[in-house]
Order: sequence, then C-alpha cells, then structure tokens
Amino acid sequence: MDLNQLLEELKRVSGGEGFVQDQEMSKTSRRRRVWVTADRRNFRSVILKLVEMYTYPQLSFIVAQDLGDRLQLIYSFEVNSGKPLEAVEVSVKVDIPKDDPRIATITDMFPGAEVYEREAQEMIGVDVVGLPDKRRLLIPEDFPEGVFPLRLDEKGIPPELWKKKSPHPLEGDGNE
Repeated sequence: MDLNQLLEELKRVSGGEGFVQDQEMSKTSRRRRVWVTADRRNFRSVILKLVEMYTYPQLSFIVAQDLGDRLQLIYSFEVNSGKPLEAVEVSVKVDIPKDDPRIATITDMFPGAEVYEREAQEMIGVDVVGLPDKRRLLIPEDFPEGVFPLRLDEKGIPPELWKKKSPHPLEGDGNE
C-alpha cells in the first residue's frame, strides 16, 4: 500500500490530521513514516484499522509527555518490518486534557503495551482505563501519591523533594 493511501485511511478513521515522511537512506534502506493525530475517544479505532490493514503490526514504544497545556501519548508501530524497503513507522498522537487525564488501554490488542502504559501512568499521571496491572513500575512504593516526576505543572515533583546534592558526586572537573 502507498504511504499516502495509508495516511488517508488512518485520517478517515481518526478524523485527525497527519503527514508522511519518506526518505531514502541508502540503496537498501528507506525511512518511511506516517504520522496521524487521533482523539482519545477514537484512537483505538485507528489502531484497530492498522491491525486490519497489516499482518502483525509491531508496537515499538509509547512516549508520554507533558506539553504544558495538555498531556500527549505517541503510539509508535512498525508495519512490514521484515521488508527493508517497505517497512513503515506509524505514529499515532493522542492529546489528553490535564483536567481529565484518562485514556483506554491497548493491552487487549498489544499485551506488550502494559509496560509503556504503566510508565505513562506513574510518570505523567495518565489514568489508563482497563490496564490489567496498575502497580508502580519505576518509582518506589513510598513515593508520594499524586506526584508525577515528568509533569511540568503543580503535579510534578515539588521543590522540597528535590535533592540538592548528588549521592555520588563526580570527582575532578570531567577533563581527565
């Protein structure tokens, strides 16, 4: 399938915007990407469409970020990964309002998403609805509830929890 056809099909399902990047890296390698935005209410439909269109799309990663006025998750997939000149990275961007930071899980379609969704939950405070295991993944159990290390607003780490000095300071000026 042509990249522009893929983009148009995903945009039709998402109702969002998108663009294509197609760059020849060498005679045997191309960087082919499709980016599409989706609403959090229909992003699962976009991912289901990807599953319908390609056999075994591979979830590469999920990025969670605080953009100041909103949170965002970027779901990155690879399709046709066994075909060097036909592999395509498909990224689905989903904005999430800070006053209602909820999104549905995709672990029913991609069980490996659990680790990334748990990370998003504890690092930026997204409530992943339907996530089978909501235990903490990276931060200790005694870390304060409602504080999210990668948030840029008042829900981020308060100054009183900042460490002023490294427990393992470097010696010298770094030029040795």
